[in-house]
Amino acid sequence: MNDAAIGNALTNREWAVLVWLAVFVFLAMPMKEVRSGLWDILKILAHPKIAIPVAIFGSFIAGVVLIGWRFDVWNGDLIKDTIMCPTHPATVATGSSLSR
Repeated sequence: MNDAAIGNALTNREWAVLVWLAVFVFLAMPMKEVRSGLWDILKILAHPKIAIPVAIFGSFIAGVVLIGWRFDVWNGDLIKDTIMCPTHPATVATGSSLSR
């Protein structure tokens, strides 16, 4: 994947989300309340009930990508789809299983 392909990998909407996220981080991070809230969220995400399934799922995806790359089925142009497709359903499934 060359530099031009990286720039074309994201749509205008995705670039806009990244710009607004950067603006939020730039404006909100100096506030002590925001930093402490973010720290609390990171501690929750590090809990084994969440971290272990995420690590297992990430390892599985990495293995599938590695096998696909080895057999020329996967390439760098598929990185966005590789990240987006599994993460959205996995987030919902993890949330539903943790709420039981």
